[in-house]
Amino acid sequence: MKKIWKYVILFTLFLLAMTVFYLPFRLDTYVNYGFSYGIVKGQIPYNDYNIIVPLFSPFLYSILLVFNKSILVYYIEQAILLIVFSIYLFKLLDNKAWLVIAALFCPFVFRFATCMFPGYNFIILFELLLLIYYEERQADSVIGVIAGIAVITKHNVGILIFLVAILYPLMKNKNWKSSLKRLLFGIIPIMIFFIYLLFSNSLIGFIDYCLLGMKEFSKNFKFLSGYLVLVIILFILMCIKFFKTKNKNISYYYLFSYLLIIYPLIDVYHSSLFLFFLLIVFIYNTEISIPKRMSLYSFIIIILFISMYTFLSIKYISRINIYNYHNFPIEFFPSSIKEDYDYIINLNNKHKVIFVDDSSKSVFLTSVCEKKLNKYFILLRGNQGSGGTEQLINNIRSERDVYFVVLKNGTYDDKFYQLDIDIIKTIKKESTLYSELNNYYVYYKK
Repeated sequence: MKKIWKYVILFTLFLLAMTVFYLPFRLDTYVNYGFSYGIVKGQIPYNDYNIIVPLFSPFLYSILLVFNKSILVYYIEQAILLIVFSIYLFKLLDNKAWLVIAALFCPFVFRFATCMFPGYNFIILFELLLLIYYEERQADSVIGVIAGIAVITKHNVGILIFLVAILYPLMKNKNWKSSLKRLLFGIIPIMIFFIYLLFSNSLIGFIDYCLLGMKEFSKNFKFLSGYLVLVIILFILMCIKFFKTKNKNISYYYLFSYLLIIYPLIDVYHSSLFLFFLLIVFIYNTEISIPKRMSLYSFIIIILFISMYTFLSIKYISRINIYNYHNFPIEFFPSSIKEDYDYIINLNNKHKVIFVDDSSKSVFLTSVCEKKLNKYFILLRGNQGSGGTEQLINNIRSERDVYFVVLKNGTYDDKFYQLDIDIIKTIKKESTLYSELNNYYVYYKK
């Protein structure tokens, strides 16, 4: 009974954290929701809208969205996955799992709270945890399947994870049979995905967005120096620990393969993802004595994290109100933004509107109006396939009878901004200013 209540409380805390307390940490959540939303609307990814990752995560999250497309359903799905994640943490780490779960609510200095939000980055993290767990049990067939799923979750990181899973038995004791078994089972999910691409006529689109487009995306290499230094130092320390350890278990190899998660954006989010998995590997490989009452202490720490962050955000919170939109029943923002959204939504219901600047806003406006996604879904560099920016500008020039919504004070030249300034220049040159809102300009192209 105590275990049930433990997970009930954790489920509640996870759900509240994602829907209320840590909303500013959601980052790409709406974009990831959009991937699944498009599938539920009957659209074919790569053909009908742009996406630069394989489709395991979007299909997984679309399961409950079939019944209701509310973003709350999306968060409920994630809260369920977080509970399963926690169950495996306890299986793997026993009482030490509380250190990881408490850390998951940490809003600073490491923003581990970003790691709990739904999307392919969380799923690949979950898959790594599962791989370590089943490595202990030498379940080669299960390991192979999970490694194959990792490839169709986030291919650039997944391929490295797949290679580690397949080659580890050879490195450890030259066990060809075990490696071959993992390889054969690993191919199964990859082949299923390949067959889907063939039957949906989206193979060419996948190659363009996810493979050829990687060269375009890699041009976005950017970093926050503080987090880069932090990642390097902690990674070196883990390497030292690895070389000093006689039993070099596979968790270290998975950690090294996961380092690619921070390329090409070494920012708060991607650094936190890597450092969070580093924390799991560190705790897994370290003998730590944990008090019996650690569950109580952890809940206290979680509440303190939430309270401190809420207290520090009081000025921001005082400016916002709660609004209800179709598919987005709990939205927090100032009244001036609501005025803008209401205007844009009304416009979007009558005309074709392309929201420039933030893909999250694009998903929000599309879903509120129950419209389908298009290839203007994500306008950022690296998200349009090979030669994407040039093609995107040509498409904008060929558009007719369309409205562009552009952020007034967009920091398009900011070092971390991925929207090409030439797109904004093209819109302003090819269109006329239609209206000026509180926070946006609306341009019309005849």
